[in-house]
Amino acid sequence: MLFLALLSLSTASADELMGDAIIVHAEHSLVEARAALDQDLRDMGYLRGLDLGKRTFYIKLRYWEPRVTVHDSGYVRANAWLFTPTLISGHSDPSIDRGVEAHGLWDSPRKIQRTEQRVIEKLTPELVDWRDAQAAYGLAVRLWEMNLELEGLWASGPPADGAALLLTRWLKTADNDAGEEARELIERFALGQRVTFAPEQVAAANAARAFSRPLRPEALGEPWYGD
Repeated sequence: MLFLALLSLSTASADELMGDAIIVHAEHSLVEARAALDQDLRDMGYLRGLDLGKRTFYIKLRYWEPRVTVHDSGYVRANAWLFTPTLISGHSDPSIDRGVEAHGLWDSPRKIQRTEQRVIEKLTPELVDWRDAQAAYGLAVRLWEMNLELEGLWASGPPADGAALLLTRWLKTADNDAGEEARELIERFALGQRVTFAPEQVAAANAARAFSRPLRPEALGEPWYGD
């Protein structure tokens, strides 16, 4: 839905575009998703600890349970303790007058791994939503920036020059899903601006393309190239 909304922006002028609003909406969704993850951790009994800018630590008062690290990149890790101290006292050896002894329990690596996995599994729904919101926000920013780029190309000279520049930009897109999204945006932009492409320009671009789908202006329902 976000991508379709962004594509529709290309049918207006740069001053009329609502890209800022789309980005604000995507950013708001990102903040909400991160807050939901934070609330889920609180519901599990975690307290928010150190915030080091790019990662935040969460701990429980029951210190033997896994601590959780949330990275701003979307990576979340749970770390359980291999050794759980139950008693810290002075040395039982009277010949040692300094230092302490730690008494506790050792857990097996397999048990620790299961404990960590259970924590991540409980967080998975909110974690997926957060990562999706990150991806949506990144897409909104990239497509908005590209729309501004297209505005600049189209306004840089006479319409014939602008049309040639748009075709050149279309040919530079990558042969992957992100490239296909960029090509669709370029095509919708050209449709909205009623860019005139000569048939030979379209044929030349299709012959030079490095991806499978050709440029088909007529497929969008309106003729947008000249005779």
